[in-house]
Amino acid sequence: AGTTLIWIEWPADWGSYLVYNRDFWAFTGWTSTWYQTYWKPVGVVFGYGVFFGVEALILLKVVPKLSGALQRLLPRASPTAVLIASCASLFYVVDILGERLMTSAGWYSYVEPVGWAWTSDRGSISLVWPALPFLLFAIVISLTLRADDNGFYPNERLARLHTLQAGWARESARLAVWIVTMNVALFVAQPLIMVIGRILFLHSSVYVP
Repeated sequence: AGTTLIWIEWPADWGSYLVYNRDFWAFTGWTSTWYQTYWKPVGVVFGYGVFFGVEALILLKVVPKLSGALQRLLPRASPTAVLIASCASLFYVVDILGERLMTSAGWYSYVEPVGWAWTSDRGSISLVWPALPFLLFAIVISLTLRADDNGFYPNERLARLHTLQAGWARESARLAVWIVTMNVALFVAQPLIMVIGRILFLHSSVYVP
């Protein structure tokens, strides 16, 4: 499901002024610059499955534990508010550390970082754009990962998967539902916000035309 999100990368990069290292093996003949980054490395396709696989594990295993610990400290707080706060804070830290690691490795750089930024001789990252919009994706998925007593999540019940017989047909449908859920959530949180934001409020770029 994470790998299918790859089509979202290129317009999101355009909206955030991200440029990949030109030494990477890139797709040829796929260099449209119509609201997309020009340079599209092949390796990013495979990296998406790894990146979002790790993200999913954090959402499934770490966020609930952090949320539970915070709930015990604040027993009168809304469980939904605590979950959102836990998810947003954790994912912001994880995202920024990951971005800094990949930028320090020379994989890519935000050539015109928006707002507060971290800069090195290998590249720059914005601490605001796209990090803050990306939190919307993490929060939506985290809120969706609340199973009922029968083990079904809200998006699965909406698709009426609970009415199917257990087996490969239901599990295949579950995968399809999560592919759709993740694509819609990330599309809104990244390219839609990033592209509209750049068009309305930011500036043209000679690096990410």
